[in-house]
Amino acid sequence: MVSSSLLGQTTGSIAGRVRDGEDRLLPAVRVTARSANLQGERSTSTGADGRFRMPGLPPGDYEVWATLEGFKTVGQSGVVVPIGREITLEFRLLPSFSEEVTVAGSPPLIDVTSAVTGTIVERETFEKLPIARTYLDLAFLAPGVIVGASARTRPSIAGASGAENRFIVDGLDTTDPGFGTLESTLPPEFLDIVEIKTGGLGPEYGGALGGIINTLTRSGSNQLHADLFGYYKNSGFSSDTPKSVQNSQFLGSRTYDYGTTLGGRIIRDRLWYFLGVNPRSDNRDWITSQALRVTDPSEGVSYVGKLSWQLHASHRIVVSAFGDPGESTFTTLFAAGLLRDTNKTTSRHLVLSYDAIPERDLTLELSAGRYEQNTKRSPAADRPWYTDFTGGQFARKQNCGDPDLVTNGMNFAPGCLGGTFVYDPLDSLRDELRVSATWHGRTGWLSHEVKAGATFRHVEFEFNVHHPAPAPGPFYDSAGTLVAAGGLAGQQWNLRPTFARLDEFAQGGPGKNEELAFFIQDEIQIGDRWTLLAGLRADSFDSTGTKTEEDRNARLKFGLKDMIGPRVGLVWNPVGKGQSKLFAHFARSYESVPLYLNTFALGGVGDNYYFFRYPENGELPSAQNPGVLFSSFSTRAVFAVASNLKAQHNDEYLLGAEYQFGQDLSLGLTGVYREVGDVLEDFSIDDGQTFILGNPGGTITRNPVTGVPLDQAVVFGRPVRKYRALQLSFQRRLRESWQLAGSYVYSRNEGNYVGLISGGLTPHITPDFDLPELGQNASGLLPTDRTHQVKLYGSYRWSFGLTTGFFTQYLSGTPISKVGYHEFYGPFRFITPRGSAGRTPAVFTVDLHTEYPIRFAKGHLTVALFADLFNLTNSQKPIAVDQVWTFAAARGTEDPNECGGPGTGPGTSCPDGNPNWDQPLVFQDPRTVRLGARLSW
Repeated sequence: MVSSSLLGQTTGSIAGRVRDGEDRLLPAVRVTARSANLQGERSTSTGADGRFRMPGLPPGDYEVWATLEGFKTVGQSGVVVPIGREITLEFRLLPSFSEEVTVAGSPPLIDVTSAVTGTIVERETFEKLPIARTYLDLAFLAPGVIVGASARTRPSIAGASGAENRFIVDGLDTTDPGFGTLESTLPPEFLDIVEIKTGGLGPEYGGALGGIINTLTRSGSNQLHADLFGYYKNSGFSSDTPKSVQNSQFLGSRTYDYGTTLGGRIIRDRLWYFLGVNPRSDNRDWITSQALRVTDPSEGVSYVGKLSWQLHASHRIVVSAFGDPGESTFTTLFAAGLLRDTNKTTSRHLVLSYDAIPERDLTLELSAGRYEQNTKRSPAADRPWYTDFTGGQFARKQNCGDPDLVTNGMNFAPGCLGGTFVYDPLDSLRDELRVSATWHGRTGWLSHEVKAGATFRHVEFEFNVHHPAPAPGPFYDSAGTLVAAGGLAGQQWNLRPTFARLDEFAQGGPGKNEELAFFIQDEIQIGDRWTLLAGLRADSFDSTGTKTEEDRNARLKFGLKDMIGPRVGLVWNPVGKGQSKLFAHFARSYESVPLYLNTFALGGVGDNYYFFRYPENGELPSAQNPGVLFSSFSTRAVFAVASNLKAQHNDEYLLGAEYQFGQDLSLGLTGVYREVGDVLEDFSIDDGQTFILGNPGGTITRNPVTGVPLDQAVVFGRPVRKYRALQLSFQRRLRESWQLAGSYVYSRNEGNYVGLISGGLTPHITPDFDLPELGQNASGLLPTDRTHQVKLYGSYRWSFGLTTGFFTQYLSGTPISKVGYHEFYGPFRFITPRGSAGRTPAVFTVDLHTEYPIRFAKGHLTVALFADLFNLTNSQKPIAVDQVWTFAAARGTEDPNECGGPGTGPGTSCPDGNPNWDQPLVFQDPRTVRLGARLSW
């Protein structure tokens, strides 16, 4: 049996018991479910124990009826089947001599058989909320999900970095194979439901150390439905933003976003279709640190197509195709001169799934899919500010920066033209197959739901990158010293307050993963109140690159016995009727390693650094006049793989409770503890001459690759990341025109390991453990630590037709550090313990949504007008600050009172200090209005 390593669930289930008036369990009761999302209807019968179960149901709103001759028929409406969850119903049939129908009360809100934590957001909910034009924005509604440290759109879940999640659409893993992030997304109009799993994962889910974002696109129906929609946003609707300490400023944007969806039937109850297309364009205006006004344009189109074919009452096939190709240009705002790059992306995703119930107690699921993404980056063609730079000379002009005014350092390509990097190509491909089988049965007085499956995925990634400017070849500095430039594909100048550095950089090569996994779980029902979750997952992983052809050991290879992850939980329903649960859960999860590691460590890589004093004539450095060379350094890194390498994993412990109050309100309290183990990172035992892929930590007396004793022991700190949280959440489901949900999280995230994103998106090749001295003072509060997190969202439909929705949150600030420059690594030297120098200000936002429908043609045609107001209070708090305390470069930190910070800098007694320490770099987005309209029939 073959299955995806994450096995993205696309269905839910309904289960329950039927009793008579004397509390006796009734066999042979016919139970029927109907829904607008279900092709036809689904029926089953209770067994000898009075229990029934209907698996494989498309998520949606259901009516469920229980019928037995001689008894009144009992029905329950408004049964919401969530994705990947089970709703438990209780029916009581009373004798009757007529065809009388009794309607039961409200169905339960809680899955009393599961320990999964997170949030499920359905279309009827997120349509009424002020969200961005991507479903990824919905992830931030869930408790414990915050913005990652290095990117404002990448979610950090339960302390993990933004590259440690998995993203699933219609059962297909759409996580970027190269970097572990999400590069392809879809607009909300294409989606039916979004599930954010933050913890308590069963063994069918693998590869994630953070969380799972599981998304299901819309399907057709027996009725024809179509939408025409459009959005417009203009900087004239926005408030002004302050300038950062580096003089950059966001001025606003102009966005055009429109599209259409169409869904219906080809054959009633048999063959449905859904189609969608969404073109968009956006222009973001900025002022750079050199006071140049620039516009970053982007355009693209999202599309989706889906066929749902009900072959038989127990057999269904679904085919989905989706993608979002586009092109965007972006500016490196803090660079000397104007570094502009253009990305062109093509994405194609296809998934075929089949599910069947061949027997009453057996369910089968099969799917096959392909993820394909192609990206090219090149310097932007628009270079209007550089016409006065001729002959390769870098005149001291504002357009190309002024080293006397540099704070954090600036970069530019030779000629003061072009972009930061050239990608040609950056290609990703993932083929995946999956099958799972679920069996329901009894052994004595225990009932079982046994689910088993296996995994195969083939992944390819090719990444060739270099600086855009050509290498000039050997040249002489102003002192007559020969600079033996390495001749790599591209170069870039890096300006610092007291010196300049010429960087040569070229990297590339293909990488490949072959992944196999098996999982099994037995969900054991013990009586009416207890559920034991006993699961196990075993993964294998073989990751290769260019060097593997020369050296069979140049690979990351883990067998099934090396990656065994138990998933064990216990759930108690103390009240019964599916309205309460106490649960405990333990899970060990292993990571699916991003393939960027292969292209860097197992492919070809080269870096040459040349350090110059500035030219005496006051010009900026150039090939003709680079200044005086005083040092050079080569990192044509030689990587080897440690012989005793262990796979990186994460251990999670949950303890929680959930209770339903009345018909519509549920309240939950969960304690979370997570700790990362066997971190996979590169480190050096010979002062950076060569690097080893291994598990850093402790005293090293022998070479981890060859086993040869070292002349001198090397000591690294053990990588640590500990996340602790207490989460309180509540949900009032949509009924009687209103809904409300919210959460409060008290958390702590500490250690010396940030994750796969640390300073930049270079998974497993961060600088954190490269050299022993980089670990000095590196332990403390991590960048994603936010002590208090408060979220509240909901909507209300007024009697005159207007709908209003809102989302508000309060987040504590993030820790601030005092950072100095390392001799080779730049700002990666902690002068005092990490995160001990205060916090950024707390962030508070309120976003509003209003929508008013106008109905025509007896309600068959509706025009809805809507507006979204983001950041109502126009809060302009900084969300990132300058943490460089001093530009002085050293190998380690000897003096915790090293001079730097406010009041220092050029012309003071501490010329290398940074007077802008703790000053804002990035602010909250300003108050913005977005207008829109939708025509529906």
